[in-house]
Amino acid sequence: MPSRYEPRTFMVEPDRFGVDLDARWNQPASEDDRYRLMASYQQHLACIEVLRLLDERKLTRAWLAEHSRGQATNLRRKLTGEFPALAEDYFAWAVALDTIMVLPAPSSLADAMPPFAARTPKRARHAG
Repeated sequence: MPSRYEPRTFMVEPDRFGVDLDARWNQPASEDDRYRLMASYQQHLACIEVLRLLDERKLTRAWLAEHSRGQATNLRRKLTGEFPALAEDYFAWAVALDTIMVLPAPSSLADAMPPFAARTPKRARHAG
């Protein structure tokens, strides 16, 4: 099982997770970090939409926790990027909020990366 990571640690300003669509992201240090960065960015986008819908509908995080599969503490940690969200979380949020808009759906692999992060880690070139 991979070690747990905090999605927000890939951000320049971690407290902007789930809040700021234009937040800046750090470049991945490794190939494993690249995959985690992609997952973190998609979680960030989903959390922005979840929080927007909660606000628009005048619902609370406690309501969402009650109507989805999570405990309020774990939900808060996922919405703030302290914990990674699971696929089941995205679907639970979508069902509770009755919208598909919270599901991550990048149109390409390039769109799965944050706009301010490098698209791929730099690889060493061998002189030939």
